[in-house]
Amino acid sequence: MPKIIRRYNSTIHGNYRFAYLKYGLLTGLLMSLYVLVRHWIGCPSATPSDIGKDVVMIAAMLFFSYLYRRSLGDGMVTFKELALLGLGIGLVSALVFGLFVWLYCGIIYPEMTAFYAENFRNDETTAEGFASAQNPMMWAIFFGFVHTVVTSIIVAFFSALIFRTEKGERI
Repeated sequence: MPKIIRRYNSTIHGNYRFAYLKYGLLTGLLMSLYVLVRHWIGCPSATPSDIGKDVVMIAAMLFFSYLYRRSLGDGMVTFKELALLGLGIGLVSALVFGLFVWLYCGIIYPEMTAFYAENFRNDETTAEGFASAQNPMMWAIFFGFVHTVVTSIIVAFFSALIFRTEKGERI
């Protein structure tokens, strides 16, 4: 009877755990800086999660995956290692960006939440919707964390496909 699931054995060539902490922190800071720069030049985003922030995250994740591959002595890296690196970068950057969104919506630009809360009031929605639109923590969870994690999962797998240099051995 043929095997339905193939098993692969792959070697981890570098310290991807340290790399995703460092690169994830940098990616989260770059996304936060993008939102701050937009705010400082006078065109704040309608939401903290716009296409520009996604472009910054995608470019940073691809660049850091490439940089990680280049940092390895032999230049050999597997799909699994790069996928784990990308997922780690995405999770750490989502945590950093989520904390920034909480700060941004609560202290730096609370008018954003007031604008959306007013729209909820006019749309005949429930009192819970109105209250959650004013809560900066809800913005941090949805826009800062959930949206960033979902996008980073997709980018992690594409960057692993692009930058891998070896395939795992069949067992």
